Amino acid sequence: MMFTLESRQLRNSAHAFSAFSSSGSSAAHDLRSTWNRGLEQLCGRAFESAAAALIRPLNRWADPHKTARCIARILSMTAHLQKELERHHEHLLLLPQRTVDESIILTRAIMYLEEAGKLLDATCAHSITQLAALCTDESDYLPSTLTATQLRTDFPDAEILQLDAHHAVVAFGNVSTASSITTLVAGVTSSDPTTWSDSFYTAKRISQVTGGAAVAWLGYSAPANLPAAIATAPASRGAQALKDFQSSLRLRNPRAKLLVLGHSYGSVVAGKAAATGLDADTLIFAGSPGVSPEIKLNSDSPRVISALGSLDPIGLTGTKYTALHGKDPTAAGFPAEQWGIPGGHSSYVTSPLFLTRLAAEARR
Repeated sequence: MMFTLESRQLRNSAHAFSAFSSSGSSAAHDLRSTWNRGLEQLCGRAFESAAAALIRPLNRWADPHKTARCIARILSMTAHLQKELERHHEHLLLLPQRTVDESIILTRAIMYLEEAGKLLDATCAHSITQLAALCTDESDYLPSTLTATQLRTDFPDAEILQLDAHHAVVAFGNVSTASSITTLVAGVTSSDPTTWSDSFYTAKRISQVTGGAAVAWLGYSAPANLPAAIATAPASRGAQALKDFQSSLRLRNPRAKLLVLGHSYGSVVAGKAAATGLDADTLIFAGSPGVSPEIKLNSDSPRVISALGSLDPIGLTGTKYTALHGKDPTAAGFPAEQWGIPGGHSSYVTSPLFLTRLAAEARR
């Protein structure tokens, strides 16, 4: 097995970015001090304007060095996590090859490590890409906020329920008359507008396969990366917003069957929303790092379902005793119907089996 990343190279890159940041920050500080000494004896509006004009490009010059410092931290953190994956892999290499070849458990462990390595690589890359905006010159910078006009152009069949710089709630299908409405609650990085199109396409696909309406609910401030997803505060704040939204759907279309699909950290949000009562007939947790132990759905026929991919490393974050965010909904004893799905952490909404089961649940 070959990992995409290597901890040693990550550490070396982190040291290089850290050194670049330190040298650049030091040079900027020295230059700023020199300019200040040269201008401190001068006064008047003209000289103050000149000083401000000199400082502005210096501040822009310092931005890449600040960004480099942040990138160094990301690489260092990624190196630490990658080292843990490599350590587990090294332990497997100590076993006889025949033992590994004939063991289903060990084979699955290797697959988990591979998927975890890919997920770590993608998260590291996304975090660094977000920081790249800080290196953009002010004259070239344009806000990336998705406008309603752009959204309607790309998704002419969408109904925009909410749209601002960091939140979007977009429906496909007729929410007022649909026989079912599936609310998709996304996870980490879903507050980044550059990722929204994926959620919109997913909601559109779900609307098509279920024959009802589907909503991409990006109505909370999601964690920006995996390390930030350890925190519970974003889920707690998002839970109330989700409860309010589901209540509005119930009022708008009281005959519709309401389904809530929480993926990854989105399942944490959905679980917290359901802890005190959620307007939903079916609640589906997909690739969940843990949910509230008590689930209450405001429905005459409530159903709770938990789906886990066969190669999803999130399954390693929980047991029947505990999980990262409460209880593992896939563990024995949790009151949920279990769906086994082939694939990894990002395979749920692209899995034909999952979509078939979701369609059947919507029509149940």
